[in-house]
Amino acid sequence: MAFLGARHWVRPLMRAVWWPAIAFFLGAVANAAGPAANTSAVPPVLAQARRPGVTPVQRLLEAAAALQAMPHEQAVTELRAIINAGHEGSGPIKEGGNFPLKLCRMLFEPLPGKTLPLPEGMRIEPDFAADWPDEPLAIVDGIPFQVGTVISSAPSAASSAEFLELCLSEGQWSSRRYAPADETKIAAALDKLLKLYEAKVPPGRVRDTFEQRLRDQSHTAAAASLPPPVEANALPEALIARCAATRGSPEGEGFRISAYLELLAALQALPKETAFAQLRWWAVLGRPTLPTALTQALDGNRNAPNAARLTASLQDLASRAASRSVNYEQQVIVLSRLLFEPKPSPLGPTLHLPALGRPSFIGSRDEYQAGRSEAFNGSFIFLGDIPFGVVGGYTLGGRREDALAYLDHCIANGAWTTRRYMPVPQATLDKMLDALLKSPRWKSPLTDREKKMFAAQIEPVPPITAAAVPPSPARP
Repeated sequence: MAFLGARHWVRPLMRAVWWPAIAFFLGAVANAAGPAANTSAVPPVLAQARRPGVTPVQRLLEAAAALQAMPHEQAVTELRAIINAGHEGSGPIKEGGNFPLKLCRMLFEPLPGKTLPLPEGMRIEPDFAADWPDEPLAIVDGIPFQVGTVISSAPSAASSAEFLELCLSEGQWSSRRYAPADETKIAAALDKLLKLYEAKVPPGRVRDTFEQRLRDQSHTAAAASLPPPVEANALPEALIARCAATRGSPEGEGFRISAYLELLAALQALPKETAFAQLRWWAVLGRPTLPTALTQALDGNRNAPNAARLTASLQDLASRAASRSVNYEQQVIVLSRLLFEPKPSPLGPTLHLPALGRPSFIGSRDEYQAGRSEAFNGSFIFLGDIPFGVVGGYTLGGRREDALAYLDHCIANGAWTTRRYMPVPQATLDKMLDALLKSPRWKSPLTDREKKMFAAQIEPVPPITAAAVPPSPARP
């Protein structure tokens, strides 16, 4: 009986000591080889997964299918190589994290009478995503979706190595077979998953955010196809500096229509790739720290043949960007919402709203559901191609979305808008404001303060002069 009872303490001991020891040993072997070992070719499955334009769902499906096509011993070797490849901070695999752990969850199932719990110190948030059999995944009709965020006190590589060894000792190869899927099949699986979760996920913003995160996994990951930003001077910086010169919400009282129309028209007159480069450079100006995309680029290219030169170039870019006293993050997010629109897709909207907090709208409209507008550019009312901002501000309980990351999301997953922006005379703006204030769209009369917030948006802006252009730091 004492021996039978030992299973209650032996297994926790093994999980606490034995598997971490194995993970440490594997890491030590990899590190003992020194830098030369890290310069070897990227594991083939991982290299294939890093292709530009591959969605997170397809990435998992392709990798799992490739591993299932190998003999088991070769597949395990490949999984260990992926774990030791140091991929967690590099480009397209960064989103979602724990890529090899999710592959193990797809490829293995527990032996009869056994379980395959996540490693010690790892949990899933939010709570309603933590009771799925394949946590952190929900696998519906062979399609994997990450339904929760993995929170771990251990490095991802160590946790993945520990979980793989657990799968090999107490699991067996899964009877599920994986294959790349088209949008129609993924959309059907997503709809089924959302219906399964209707009773679990609280309604309102929590459910909206949960659904959008699932849909985002079916769309292209921005970091997969975009290089780090480079310094760009296709347009005078004064164009965007003038947009940032006013007080108040950049989508409300601080929004100056004349300034934005001139800037939007100038960007639309450029070749799209040039406009993208200009926006991405403006997104990193004035940053006190490296944006996420730059950090990933540095991490992901440490072992490249030109790593030293690329690292120096990126650090120089970051240094010059951070030395500026200006910051255009809010303006870049506004421009992203005005210049891009979602692509049609059976998987739902291809663009998500920027994570800026809970908006406080000017006025009251039928479109405002649960304190927000469902439309991608719902922070604006359009009269023709003239936008009026309708957000008085945001209530934020955490960290707002990075401007460069959001811009890259729009570039990768959105379409260049069909609207054509152009400057208009002040008299036209006066007529548009009058029409907006008298519009029947308002559920209740606008207050005097709300009318003033709209009136502020058509105030004239000063013309651009050479003196208005902030000086660029001298090159070293």
